[in-house]
Amino acid sequence: MVEFILKLIFPLTSTLLAGLAIYFTWQQSKSNRQHNELSVRPAICSNFDTHQNELNFTITNKGLGPAIVDEFKFYHKNELITYSKFEEIINEKYRKVSAFKKPPITSTQSQGSYIAKDETITILKLTLHDLLKQPNISNIFKEIESTFSLEFEYTSFYGNTKTKKLQFSTRE
Repeated sequence: MVEFILKLIFPLTSTLLAGLAIYFTWQQSKSNRQHNELSVRPAICSNFDTHQNELNFTITNKGLGPAIVDEFKFYHKNELITYSKFEEIINEKYRKVSAFKKPPITSTQSQGSYIAKDETITILKLTLHDLLKQPNISNIFKEIESTFSLEFEYTSFYGNTKTKKLQFSTRE
């Protein structure tokens, strides 16, 4: 009888220990994958800076990995517009008060492009003419803040997709 129990307990114990080892290995593997995903996750922040007669709206990837661009959507007064329409509105409204003969700087990102870690993309750069009075400059900046926004959808290398709606007044 003792011999029978020993023949049964030892194999069951080793099978149980092997099963526990597999379980803990699986848990460690899952934890490593989560860590790896976090170690390359992008984090997009927007910056809206106004100084004297200059306005800059930029986005920066403050995450640890690149952001793969899925979609870049511009909104004017909460209405979806194309990038060319965004560029046209900025050019029509603000070129005449711009400090330079060329139009204000506007940019977008195409689908499938990358925003690297710590890379900053200038979406809008507007330098107004020095002869404008400060209240006029402030009004122009407030108009831009209240009427434009950007919706940005991006994916990490692990396929995690995130959508952020960035107001031109947001500081994140």
